[in-house]
Amino acid sequence: MNFPILTPDEMRIVDKKTLKVKGISSLELMEQAVDAMYAHIRERKLIRPNDKVFVFAGTGNNGGDGIGLAGKLLQDGYNVRLVLVGNMESMSEETQAMLENVAIASERILRLSDGKDVESLPDIAAKSVFIDALFGIGLDKEVTGVYADVIRWINRQKAFVISVDIPSGINAENGLKEKHAVRADHTVSIQNFKTGNLLQDALDYSGELVRLDAGIVGDKDFANRFLLADATLQGTLPWRKHHTHKYHYGSVLTIGGSEGMMGAPNLAAEAALRSGTGLSRLALPRDCYDQRAPALSDIMSAPYDDANDFADLPAKTSAVVFGPGMGDIRPIHIEILKRLIQEDVPTLIDADGLKVFKEIMPTIEQCENVILTPHMGEMAKLFDTTPAQVMRNPLYYVNSLIARYGLCVVLKGPCTILADGNVQYFSVKGHPGMATAGSGDVLSGTIARFMHNRSPLEAAKIGVYVHGLAGEYAAEYFGEEGMLASDIIACLPEAVATLKPNDYNSLNE
Repeated sequence: MNFPILTPDEMRIVDKKTLKVKGISSLELMEQAVDAMYAHIRERKLIRPNDKVFVFAGTGNNGGDGIGLAGKLLQDGYNVRLVLVGNMESMSEETQAMLENVAIASERILRLSDGKDVESLPDIAAKSVFIDALFGIGLDKEVTGVYADVIRWINRQKAFVISVDIPSGINAENGLKEKHAVRADHTVSIQNFKTGNLLQDALDYSGELVRLDAGIVGDKDFANRFLLADATLQGTLPWRKHHTHKYHYGSVLTIGGSEGMMGAPNLAAEAALRSGTGLSRLALPRDCYDQRAPALSDIMSAPYDDANDFADLPAKTSAVVFGPGMGDIRPIHIEILKRLIQEDVPTLIDADGLKVFKEIMPTIEQCENVILTPHMGEMAKLFDTTPAQVMRNPLYYVNSLIARYGLCVVLKGPCTILADGNVQYFSVKGHPGMATAGSGDVLSGTIARFMHNRSPLEAAKIGVYVHGLAGEYAAEYFGEEGMLASDIIACLPEAVATLKPNDYNSLNE
């Protein structure tokens, strides 16, 4: 079952609905979460019998979860110290009640109210486990004071760290580190992944990230944002029939290239071919056509002079990749892109093509057959803002483009956001080794291949998944540090094959 991904505000609404539907108190809901986490910790053997356990609890409800876990562990004979951090007078009602209920002996409680208290903490030897329950999903400002001191101290130790819901110091809305954040080895997200569990810095701080069902209800009210998981795509690519020809599998045209950047369109064109398109073509500017980089002999290429050279596109092309290596904007680029949109040609706009799109944004209306694939910096330029602003609220910018133009957006990042007007998907497929020149061009060609007879979002889902999986395979063969974009291309056929149904006779086109 693919559970929706929620924002912190949505999660709070779901929590309130659970209280009403089940007729329970917020303290009882907290106890349900504690039971789910404790069962998970025991099942996974995350804490061994001889470990020393330190539970760091803040004053909010996340701290109450930690206090509840400390009580469970003590009942089962574990060696536990509860470390209460912050001003106890500001402790939430539920957390105060949890502290009273578990009745932990005072000698097992350590209180840290300022930096001097933290400085007095000794270094902790290995074979210790820290449970991080300092902040929950409500953090939206920089971590300072005693909390910053505690987080720095935790990160200096050699303990195994388990974070409750999200590593403390990571913003649960956008995944950014709020100046200081706990580096967890294992993070348990209660009931639903929150957007901040997956975006920006979160993956670097969460360690192994798991979702735990805690009996919370109502999340289906927000069933429009999901994790792009393996199970959702298995069997979606049909086996090929014998009685077919190349145009049954689409024809991709890549328009791009400029002096010194002739390799980018080649990468997109080759990725489309390796992903399974029947025909891949290149259209390159005439004034630098003779400088074109060596390409596969399987890829056709031709120069262009003006927009009239693309008059037969609707009849001969299933998808266009517009922008790789295009360089500075020319009037001809504007003419070509306007024509593609006016004639409703399925078009993926990437790289320098996004600059052209920005130029024509005031003059175009709905363009449902278009996919935009910006990274954070490119998205910022579309809105005349900064990458930092986009990272603070990526969903706002994605949704704004969709609302205005009705297109599909693929916002690239450590967690890629795919969205149209109906649903959003978060993809964490891939790895840091894919941050290499040309990787985005490969993604463009891969998605374009799957635009044949599919909606833009369906093509984006398959393309993003296949590209990420091919990148994972490439890292196994070449290592993260030295892999090239062309190594991803080499692994595309292997990745595509994983999405074929097990039975050859099923889902045959």
